[in-house]
Amino acid sequence: FILHDWMFGQGLHGRFVACDSHGQTLIAQQFSANLMSNGLSPDSRYAICQTVNAPGSDDSCRYMLFDLEAGREIARWEVETGWAEGYKWDCDAGRVIICLRDGEQAIYDLAGTMVDREGWRRRRIAAGDLGVIKGVVSSQASLDREMRQDIAAGLRRAAREGEIWSQARAFRLLGELHETEGEPEKAIKAYDDALRLDPKVGVARRVEKLRKERMNNANWHFIVTY
Repeated sequence: FILHDWMFGQGLHGRFVACDSHGQTLIAQQFSANLMSNGLSPDSRYAICQTVNAPGSDDSCRYMLFDLEAGREIARWEVETGWAEGYKWDCDAGRVIICLRDGEQAIYDLAGTMVDREGWRRRRIAAGDLGVIKGVVSSQASLDREMRQDIAAGLRRAAREGEIWSQARAFRLLGELHETEGEPEKAIKAYDDALRLDPKVGVARRVEKLRKERMNNANWHFIVTY
């Protein structure tokens, strides 16, 4: 069996414990972060736990995978998929399946590497996952036409279906996408939609700058063609 101990007192810490059927301790590992969830494989060979945010700690927002037979941690990786709702296992294939919201799943091997990352990423973009979309936009200098279309579609979905906070951030990201693609009119429209939902969304100065640039370009065009 496994358990995680939130312990007593103040501070961010927790302890993960695994025992065999005779009550002998197999693993007792302490973390400088609170524990969120855990799972045990059907054959009792492997276990996993998840930690929550603990600023400044190497244990913050991690999945930790354990081999109970060997009595040690065998992999850990950052939480990029969101909080787990549960865990499934394919022990024959050496896979742990993290069950997420909306029926989504993320599959990892026993080294902590996501299986079919590209497929997972595209599904999350289509679902309007702002965290994933923001990561893609910020990490790539340029996006191909298909990816831009997929991201725009995902952002429009988030703008329709999300809460107000998420809708405002979706419009902001959509505006940033249009701006990087040299589409100032569409960018201004998206930024205005974001500000209408949340005046503190952080694009007020940017949209005013775009409006001034548009006005200057219009005046220059008038002078040249007069």
